[in-house]
Amino acid sequence: MHLKYFPFKKAFYGVLVLAAIISHACNNNQTKTLSVSDGSPALFSDVFDIQKIIRLETNDSCLLTRIFKIEFSEEYIFVLSSNQVYAFNHNGKYICRIGKKGNGPNEMLLPSDFDLSPNKNQLAIWDNLRRKMNIFDLKGKFIESFAPPVIRVTNFKWATKTTFYFDTEFKQQDGEQFRLLEYNKQSKSITKRLPYPASHEGYSILNYNAFPSFKKKTCYKSALIGDIYSIDSDDNRPLLKIDFEKLGLSEEIVNKFEGDTPQLVKEMDAKGLFWLVSFYELESYYAFGYVKSKEHYSNIQSFDKSINKTIKQYNPFDLLSSFTPCAKYNNELACISYPVLLKSNFKENGRLVKANRTEDYNIVNNMCTTLKSNDNPVLIIVKLKS
Repeated sequence: MHLKYFPFKKAFYGVLVLAAIISHACNNNQTKTLSVSDGSPALFSDVFDIQKIIRLETNDSCLLTRIFKIEFSEEYIFVLSSNQVYAFNHNGKYICRIGKKGNGPNEMLLPSDFDLSPNKNQLAIWDNLRRKMNIFDLKGKFIESFAPPVIRVTNFKWATKTTFYFDTEFKQQDGEQFRLLEYNKQSKSITKRLPYPASHEGYSILNYNAFPSFKKKTCYKSALIGDIYSIDSDDNRPLLKIDFEKLGLSEEIVNKFEGDTPQLVKEMDAKGLFWLVSFYELESYYAFGYVKSKEHYSNIQSFDKSINKTIKQYNPFDLLSSFTPCAKYNNELACISYPVLLKSNFKENGRLVKANRTEDYNIVNNMCTTLKSNDNPVLIIVKLKS
């Protein structure tokens, strides 16, 4: 009896295991949705605790204006500002500029984006005028350059040793329109066109966070609709959809302007619509930035759904609202704060906030006593409150 039953029992458990695997695979392929309401914004300090403050050194060799991108290696902080990449150590001390501007050998005319190699021991900078990718070591020593068959790139991702992903709104040399491409450095060829929604092509919205990580995978996002797609996807089904509760762009509006970015932005502002700027997946929560009617916001949602809060950036009644999320730092969120914003916010509203939010007042007061308005930006590392 047992001998006859055993194969059946074994097969039965095999079916259960197979069903569990299929179910897990299906769940992994399902689209996750994060909902964002248009309610009253929370205060920054109601959501985050400050873990570390890094003041980027200010001197004549590294005067930063607006920061477009930040990346961290084990030793250094790399900053893109004014079409130049700068290196600082983790205490904010200035180290060097990466690459020289010029039209000579190994020089760049218009550095517009950069990324670290997958093992973070090299750095690539894209020159939008010379249409070249330039590779350096982390101390700025030139290694090599190559010219992929693209015209202009707004954002790229160094995915593997030889693979790069490009985000662009222009045309390939053969005249074919594209938006997102995979390029292989070894074969010197475009190897894949990512299945980006065709209706979104042509819109030249600058996108320095086009390739976020989600579920520990390299992904790409639609700034227009707020969807996150897998690089390895064979269709247009997103892994993650950010739902702005009917306040986001619809496909009808996207199709209406056929790549005419100024008209699209004008329509968005007139109707108070959202578009996605950045997305970060942290250890226990998501943080993503968006714009509505020229106002910048950050939404924070914990994995367990206990937190879903929106922070209005540059809120005059929130002393810490000038801390804008910009990167991941050791599984925490790194924010930028510009001294001129921090000091003006403190000067105008310090008395108002001090009565009710003494801790915030003291933080900003301590920073402002040694900061000058024209100092380089400050990096703030924050942790989600439990």
